[in-house]
Amino acid sequence: MNNNKICFISCVNNQQLYREALYYINQLEIPEGYEVECISVENAESMARGYYEAMKASDAKYKVYLHQDVYIINRSFIKDILNIFKSNEKIGMLGVVGAKVIPTNGVWWESKNKYGKVYDNHAGKVSLLSFEEVKNAYETVQAIDGLTMITQYDIPWRQDIFDGWHFYDLSQSIEFIKAGYDVAIPNQVSPWVIHDCGIVNVKNRYEDYRKLFLEEYSKDIFPLVSILIPTYNRPEYFRLALESALNQTYKNIEIIVGDDSTNDETECLMKNNYLNKYSNIKYYHNEKNLGQFDNDIKLYEMAQGEYINFLMDDDLFEETKIEKMMNYFIFDDKQEITLVTSHRAVIDGNGEIKEIFRGTDRIFDEDKVIDGIELGDFILMNIYNCIGEPTTALFRKDKLMEPFGVFNGRKYGCNVDQASWLNLLSMGKAVYINEVLSYFRVHEGQQQHNLGILLKGYTDYIHQVITGREKGFLSDDDKYIYTVRKFIKYGEENIIKPLDEAGFKSEEYENFKKYYDWLKEENNKIGILHKDNNDLPLVSILIPAYNQTKYLKEALESAINQTYPNIEIIIGDDSTTNEVEEFIKPYLNKYSNIIYFKNKKEKMDYGMTNVNELLNRSKGEYVNYLYHDDIFHVTKIEKMMRYFLSRDDVSLVTSHRQLIDENGEYLPDDNSTRRIVDKDSIINGNELCLLCLDKLINFIGEPTTVLFKKSLLEDGFGYYNNNYYMNIADMVTWFSLLEKGKVAYMCESLSFFRQHSNQNSQNLEVFYTGINEWKKIIDDSYDTGLIDSKMAYINYITKWFYSYNVILKDIPHQKIDSSLKKSLVDSFKNAIDIIAEEAKHKHECVICGNQVERFLPYSVKMPKSIEKYRIVGSDVRNFSCPYCYSHDRERHLKMYFDRLKLWGKITGSRVLHIAPEANLRKIIKSYKPKEYICGDLYPMDSEIIKMDITKIHFENEYFDFIICNHVLEHIEDDMKAMMELFRVLKKDGYAVLQTPYSPVLEKSYEDYSIQSKEKRLENYGQEDHVRIYGLDFFKRLEDAGFSLNIINNNELFSEEESKRYGVNSYEDLILVHKQ
Repeated sequence: MNNNKICFISCVNNQQLYREALYYINQLEIPEGYEVECISVENAESMARGYYEAMKASDAKYKVYLHQDVYIINRSFIKDILNIFKSNEKIGMLGVVGAKVIPTNGVWWESKNKYGKVYDNHAGKVSLLSFEEVKNAYETVQAIDGLTMITQYDIPWRQDIFDGWHFYDLSQSIEFIKAGYDVAIPNQVSPWVIHDCGIVNVKNRYEDYRKLFLEEYSKDIFPLVSILIPTYNRPEYFRLALESALNQTYKNIEIIVGDDSTNDETECLMKNNYLNKYSNIKYYHNEKNLGQFDNDIKLYEMAQGEYINFLMDDDLFEETKIEKMMNYFIFDDKQEITLVTSHRAVIDGNGEIKEIFRGTDRIFDEDKVIDGIELGDFILMNIYNCIGEPTTALFRKDKLMEPFGVFNGRKYGCNVDQASWLNLLSMGKAVYINEVLSYFRVHEGQQQHNLGILLKGYTDYIHQVITGREKGFLSDDDKYIYTVRKFIKYGEENIIKPLDEAGFKSEEYENFKKYYDWLKEENNKIGILHKDNNDLPLVSILIPAYNQTKYLKEALESAINQTYPNIEIIIGDDSTTNEVEEFIKPYLNKYSNIIYFKNKKEKMDYGMTNVNELLNRSKGEYVNYLYHDDIFHVTKIEKMMRYFLSRDDVSLVTSHRQLIDENGEYLPDDNSTRRIVDKDSIINGNELCLLCLDKLINFIGEPTTVLFKKSLLEDGFGYYNNNYYMNIADMVTWFSLLEKGKVAYMCESLSFFRQHSNQNSQNLEVFYTGINEWKKIIDDSYDTGLIDSKMAYINYITKWFYSYNVILKDIPHQKIDSSLKKSLVDSFKNAIDIIAEEAKHKHECVICGNQVERFLPYSVKMPKSIEKYRIVGSDVRNFSCPYCYSHDRERHLKMYFDRLKLWGKITGSRVLHIAPEANLRKIIKSYKPKEYICGDLYPMDSEIIKMDITKIHFENEYFDFIICNHVLEHIEDDMKAMMELFRVLKKDGYAVLQTPYSPVLEKSYEDYSIQSKEKRLENYGQEDHVRIYGLDFFKRLEDAGFSLNIINNNELFSEEESKRYGVNSYEDLILVHKQ
């Protein structure tokens, strides 16, 4: 072995690529006393065989195995690798990119922890592929990519298994680790190599070799999982369950079968078909029947795996279940995750797949890591085991501190799974996978339909609620009391009342009642508010009702069940029938704090007279309306009253409201219900009102949502600035209240707003009245001084006009009241007059100096599909000056250069101007640069030279200043262009690299299959754009080498200036620097 020799080895089938690779090898600096040789293996049968033959043929201690299309651009490559190898003899192999941990599917680049960097063109163009930075001299990893593999020891290549072109690299990585060596990625300031590979080829039996790799190495790299199958007298179902375990794609598994059967059918099945065939199966048949609980415990104690998954003998696994779940555990280096679960689908006795069990897909609609205590609280508060039965969850064995099925020292009779889930959740986090990975069989022979078992389950639940606080659950008093009271009500209605009426008696029922009494005693001990009822202010809950009781029961009982003790409930009935009156009578006899009245005659004002009559009759210091189709959270009033009891500056309290449908199912947030802050906050009332006006959205909420101080409402509900409103009466009421104080906003969903087809909001006249009233509230807000400037007022009017002017053409044809039509038309005419008056001669062009009535808009209309990206980088409404035709981006640059005095960097300097704007060229020339080069791929005149900015034909560090304004979005290989601009810019030079980008996109949107002008216009907003940059644009600039200096427009120019000169106030100056 020659310790001073480095051998470069490649398998070659393309001499042109290999010659290029040799060129770069020949440019490397060779340390004194060392020699280099290169071996090419022609027509190799496989990568592993070719590398093995070359390894045996060379006596070099150090070997560099690299693809024929890899070009080493780090000239000190040899010195760098020798330094690492000599610093630590345990390092056996280096690579330039790789994975800290190999995912359970064996595909290294899908790992969550990847290191290294390389220039490559795997996506069809050369760009920087960069993963996590290596912070020290190197980072040890589990696998490296085969593009470059550098060794200081010879370990045989597994040509016996990997006889093709895939997974030889991961195999060799594991072979080094098995031999006791480390595999590492070096710290590369800049990438050491270019990989000219083209689009990645995962053909040539890639999938076959992936499976071979997992078969060979799973036991070396992945933890053991124990699948435990308790079975009892159903061999046919059991056989299907066992097969689903054997078919798992995760290969490091043991299967233990605990047979509690009273016959030998399952035993014969195992002996005849499985035990001689599968070495990873253990089987026992109990001498006597143990029962499910003790059989589970016996299985658990026999398990050798670090991770456990029970599989009930009538259930099934998806074949990727363990693989996908274990992927979360192997990347959990802090061991915070204690269990992983997923959706489970129902199957019937014949194996036919039905719906997702218990609707978990409506709650968990994405993969999610959840705090264990938070999830446990959710389970207890909702009487809802969303984690699933034992089949569903995979868990970490060393985190289960009590025997399976035991919680706080009590052996459970039914909820054995939930007992263990809560134990595990108290120790860490859970993962919910938004995918069906197991199947729960529903059939006639199950114990869950037995009344005695159900009673044991209810008893278990009470024990969990009361003792769960010992493990950290329900530590919040509100949550605890809510859960205690919810189950008291649930137990009374669903268990005690029907069973007592039926005269039912059993040992399980008597035991349940003892626990139920314990729960009621617990309820009597806990007082949410530590004051007597009479010391607390009275709150009036006002319910306007009209002609239906479909939802009224749920609404009324949500008011009756409030945890706040001092409440009156008033129902104002505007009905034309007796339905509501008859419905209310039993409640009036039972509850002394409920008051009912019926209006003599319904007024056609959408119930507003009734709303104000309710307010007039109320005696409470604080008021909360509850519309008959909405619902209160049981702690709503109590939680909101805490703000009024502790603060004097709050006028109203609101919260997030949860949308629900006709059946009470949760609906996603719309624009009005989304949370406006991410934590409970006290918000300046004026600021929140202005936000509503700016977005033309009622963020404060409907009447059901808001609790307010009655004494602050002087004119009644629906009045603002002495004007009466009908459609947005709630919002103007909030505006009136917030003139006198602040708003407390709570992020918790404390009310539930029902959407259904019979609401007033579906009425066309109501809709048009609302549009009219939005204009009216803007006018009133200006009149009251809420809108404090003429310019702001005009902006709000303009937003209202452009939001609703599409209805103008429809108004004459709508069947609505003629006075409403006239009022709408008058409102739009008034808005047009205001906007037109303001528009007269309000603009000025900073290029030509002319006063203009308006700038010309961009000629191509922005597609609707682009609007969601909120692109920053131009002002399409003020695009061009009608006199000098300067574009907004030219005018904006001149303003920045003037204000920042950047012209001084132009004088006497070498300036490169890409795609130069005509007007800007004249100004730059006037500042007398030493050399002014204008370049464009398609020159428009003789002063502009032809230039491709991915191949700029100037030497390194030639220019002092570069202007590249709205160009990069046109360049397919933008990374190469940025690197070229960096190359030709002098050290300490500056460049302006403006480009449109989306502030709501984390990652740029680009699809190289989109080539036609029509598709580019539709997807990117312009026919010659090739992407919409996201916020990663700035990272790309940094990757190219630039230091960023983002100059905020609003720090330099006032809103009035931006508007006057027709520039986009959101477009900052992207000024970069080469340090």
